[in-house]
Amino acid sequence: MNMRIDPAAFSPGEALLWHHGVVEPEHIDLDAIAAAEGVVVRYRQLSGCEARLVVADDRGIISVRQNAANIGRQRFSLAHELAHWMRDRHSGGALCSSEDISPSDLGARSKETEANAYASQLVLPDYLVAPRAAALSPTLDAAQMLANTFKSSMTAAAIKLVRHIPVPAWVVCHRPYRPGWFIRGRSAPVDLFVVTAELHHDSPAFALLYGNQGGRTPIHQEPASRWLSGSITRGKDVQCQSMKLPEGSVLTMLSLK
Repeated sequence: MNMRIDPAAFSPGEALLWHHGVVEPEHIDLDAIAAAEGVVVRYRQLSGCEARLVVADDRGIISVRQNAANIGRQRFSLAHELAHWMRDRHSGGALCSSEDISPSDLGARSKETEANAYASQLVLPDYLVAPRAAALSPTLDAAQMLANTFKSSMTAAAIKLVRHIPVPAWVVCHRPYRPGWFIRGRSAPVDLFVVTAELHHDSPAFALLYGNQGGRTPIHQEPASRWLSGSITRGKDVQCQSMKLPEGSVLTMLSLK
């Protein structure tokens, strides 16, 4: 794949990968990078947190909750604690909950938000994602391809994809009985907002959220007014695809036709 890479424009996370010779997705060995930076990584059962960092002088120990069913989530947790080591080790260790470790950054404290941004670039660095995303469609099927390539979670891959594709698109997460969130793509109009308070009952995503079935919907079209608020949605459709996440939330990718 032809890529024009400008290391001067790298984020701190990308710069760390580049320093360790990462030029392909399969080179992103977070355990090896952590070891080279003076950190021991342990996978174990944890109570009350997803991951934690313990700092002792110039050495660190990262403990990550074992999660064989979701390696992408496990890798993001490791990347988040590695971000704390690289950025915040002078202030001591870190104990991070699932709300702190989130590629959507919602509900996170400022320090945690910065660690999430750093972690996102460790798992899905822009300099490797951008040339691949340019050839992909705004669907969860495409996000799955990205997740498989970079061994990331579906949520992280969908967010990264929507930020790089050149069409108006959004990633939306609806959660049963509590507020959801959405991420706007770079090409999405800033005066359009996703309705996250309640799913439209006629949308297939509604059946996924409140039903017992899992899986993923086919790529399909729905009236834009079911998903977006704004006058320019009148008479327009959005392309949709939704899937049920392991924790019971429903992730949807939208693009404006």
